[in-house]
Amino acid sequence: MKLKIDKHLALTEQETHLVLMHSILNILGVLIYNVKELGKMSRNPEIMKPVINTLTSIREKLDDQDFTYGQLSKFDELHEYLSKSFVVIYESYPDLKDDEDYKDEVDNIYSVLSEMRRRAEEIVEWDGDPFRVKKISTSELREDMEQFFEAVQRNSQGAYKVVFSNDDLTTKMTYLMDFEISVDNDEIEIPMVFKDVIRDVLANARKYSLPGSKVEATFIQKDGQTRFSCTDEGVGIPEEELPKVTEITPQLLRDVVSLGKSYTFTHRLSGF
Repeated sequence: MKLKIDKHLALTEQETHLVLMHSILNILGVLIYNVKELGKMSRNPEIMKPVINTLTSIREKLDDQDFTYGQLSKFDELHEYLSKSFVVIYESYPDLKDDEDYKDEVDNIYSVLSEMRRRAEEIVEWDGDPFRVKKISTSELREDMEQFFEAVQRNSQGAYKVVFSNDDLTTKMTYLMDFEISVDNDEIEIPMVFKDVIRDVLANARKYSLPGSKVEATFIQKDGQTRFSCTDEGVGIPEEELPKVTEITPQLLRDVVSLGKSYTFTHRLSGF
């Protein structure tokens, strides 16, 4: 069954801001989880409680535009704050310096921070307008997706390995992402937030498919027409639930930030 989504959202400035914060919300959730795990590994979970409280406070204030952009512009301060927290742990538990699992977890947190920095830089570049159309190269779009799944793999400690070529398939547990891009030239014109849409769709395709599955994605832009499609081998959405896909409301956007729920936003492009 095919379902056409052609409903336009009349979003206020505040609601548009919530769309911008979608990816930061998700990354902060991952970061908080990883910091909690680090605390457990230090044998004293309370030692990371101040960091967890700081990150949770930032996440809870994502609906405040002035606060959010202030935090995005001070990203280096957050990075330094977390680094000093790791030093405190090493000073309290020097034996952890030689614990490979602990060092891997610290490296993983830095990886999440790196992904968060990329997203923060994107949001600043969007200048408050996630629907602003921008030209990007096909290689930039492909590289963005590859970096995203590399970060997912590191965060899962290798449990969700995703490759983009048959040549890179190593085990039956590896997901193959066949991402085809076909455009009139080497440039693509899309609303900036549409990169988030593609990331979310591909991530969900991987999430709801068994290891070893293949995900086929196609981005076509020709003669002013744009189409993005994704086919996976996952469980799919029950037919009776499909109409609910279109039930996207401004209230839902507000609930996403206040409740910390995951959300995928789709924007209709000309020619869909």
